[in-house]
Amino acid sequence: MLLAIDIGNSNITLGFLKQINKATWRMATNLRTMPDEYGASLITLLQLQGFSRSDIKEVSMCSTVAQ
Repeated sequence: MLLAIDIGNSNITLGFLKQINKATWRMATNLRTMPDEYGASLITLLQLQGFSRSDIKEVSMCSTVAQ
């Protein structure tokens, strides 16, 4: 399945998709949060929905910041 990530100034939106939306989540963007913490949170969110990290086959990520 595809993991879609949109990194914004105030929040991070995550979507897990396979032809249709299987799950979506939002996390607060925090400058002090380490990448490993976001990874652990993502794995926990997947597990709560009955998925595992091995279900991730593709990743699409975007990040935009207003000028």
